[in-house]
Amino acid sequence: MMNPNETIEYNGEETMIKDLPSALLRAEFGFGHFPYDVANREIHPGIGLYDPETCLEADNTQGVWINFGENLVCQGCGMDFT
Repeated sequence: MMNPNETIEYNGEETMIKDLPSALLRAEFGFGHFPYDVANREIHPGIGLYDPETCLEADNTQGVWINFGENLVCQGCGMDFT
């Protein structure tokens, strides 16, 4: 699982991943899903603990199968990968 408090260098300054200025940049480091995915994919509630925009499992691309194998979803937030 990624750490949103991890410090990286951004524009020559030390910055925590969670404090990067855009969701797209944060998603590139595994914190939350890419904005396009969030806006255009079904979310299955009750699967995980997080919102897609701040999902700590976004860097785990395995997913879990639900609905008798019909939907592959993020185990952190329930975003549909199928």
